[in-house]
Amino acid sequence: DSKHILFLNRFGISARMIYNDGRLAFHRASNVNLEGDARDRSPNQYFDVLFLPSFFQINLKIDKTFSFSNLLNLNIYFDVINLFDASNVLEVFVRTGNDFDDGVITNPELRQQLINTYGEIYPEIYSAIRLDYKKQTLGSYNQQYGTEVFYGPPRQIRFGIRLEY
Repeated sequence: DSKHILFLNRFGISARMIYNDGRLAFHRASNVNLEGDARDRSPNQYFDVLFLPSFFQINLKIDKTFSFSNLLNLNIYFDVINLFDASNVLEVFVRTGNDFDDGVITNPELRQQLINTYGEIYPEIYSAIRLDYKKQTLGSYNQQYGTEVFYGPPRQIRFGIRLEY
């Protein structure tokens, strides 16, 4: 049928699969101040090597172009980044080797140092500021700057129109 062939003219569907085997990450389970200036650390401190989980993402794009004359084309597109909304870990805390705990409050010695210095309520404040806030803002994909911090991009659905003249 010629109506269906006309519709499929200048119609496109594309999918892109991204897969990376887990990359190396470093883990240092000690009381050393990992948040400070790295130049103040001893160069021979031992770091455990671990692998992050593999990264898997599928992106999908559907578009159709309409020609109104030899001078004007209208392209309508639908673009989905991370179609299945996979949570891909890109970074971990150096002290713990995971993406949800920096190891300060869960380490009994460091926790006690904070309590002795700042008082009994400080572990709760630290957790709220350093961990909970990071999870809500920096701990995920940074929309404002378009950069990944601990996780790859969440599902993003884009719809647009492009004029070519």
